[in-house]
Order: sequence, then structure tokens, then C-alpha cells
Amino acid sequence: MHPVSRIFILILLGLFFQSCTQETVLPSGSSEHLALSDMPAQALTYVQTTFAGLNIVKIEKKYHSDGSFRVYEVYLENGTELYFDINWNPVADDNGSSGSSGSSGTDDSVKIPFGDLPQAAQDYVNQHYPGMAIKQVKKRLDDSGAVRQYEVRFESGLRIYFNAQGQFTGIKD
Repeated sequence: MHPVSRIFILILLGLFFQSCTQETVLPSGSSEHLALSDMPAQALTYVQTTFAGLNIVKIEKKYHSDGSFRVYEVYLENGTELYFDINWNPVADDNGSSGSSGSSGTDDSVKIPFGDLPQAAQDYVNQHYPGMAIKQVKKRLDDSGAVRQYEVRFESGLRIYFNAQGQFTGIKD
């Protein structure tokens, strides 16, 4: 074999092995498909008891745009999406029911019932917007799963915002 060919083959092999040993970095805002066997027993038990009779059709691990963990999403055969935090604690389903601890849904926010707002926020809404129909209430979460903001969206399109303690911070028409 010609010496130049040997060098070329060695360079190619070196590049190949280097690429095999490098850590895989997922594209920003991406997801990774998981197998049912990747789901821990406590999360599987939660799904089987809370959504009895419904099969899991897909499991994804979602990432923020910076590549950090965002949420586990579990899709059921009836179209329900369930969300779990980094420790596989349920945080919400797409019907707005919240679980026990915080992380996010698909847009780092979780739909919640009005009664899950801090009392200060509930009082503010009741005092300043009595009788206005509420379309949706959300809590927005930071990367650690802590609440960073609450949003109350009215049927009229008006949105008002509160900080994690329930203090009014802004409005959007």
C-alpha cells in the first residue's frame, strides 16, 4: 500500500473514532424518544392508576433551547399528554390538572385551576375583575421547576400577570 494511502486511512480512522467518543449534543429545543422501560416504576404506577385502561403510546424527554432538561412528556392513546419533572414526578396533564411538583408543559408553562393561584393573586382578580370570565390560568416555570410567573387569561383576551408570590406585575390587552 502506498504511504500516502496509509496516512489517509489513518486520518479517516482517527476522525471516525474521535466522533464516536464525543458526547452527543442534542439540537436546541429538541426532544429524545424514550422506551417504556426508561420510565421508572413510580411514574408508570401513577399513569396506570390515574389513567386506568389507557395505554402509553409515546414518551419523550424535552430540552430547553440551551440543551438543559425541560420535561418528560408521556402521550396516552386517547390523546392526553402528561408532564413529569426531572425526577419523574407528575406536574400536569394537558387538561390542566397539576401534579405535586413543578416543571413544565410544552412551553414551560402549566395550566392550573384558578384556586391554585396564590391567595394574593386570587384576591386581586376578584377585586379588580369581578364577573369577568376566565379562559385560562397558567404558571410559568424556570429551569429548576420553580414558579417564575402566573398568567390569568380572560375570555376577552385580556391577560394579567403575577410574580411567584401572587403580586400583580403587569397587564396585556
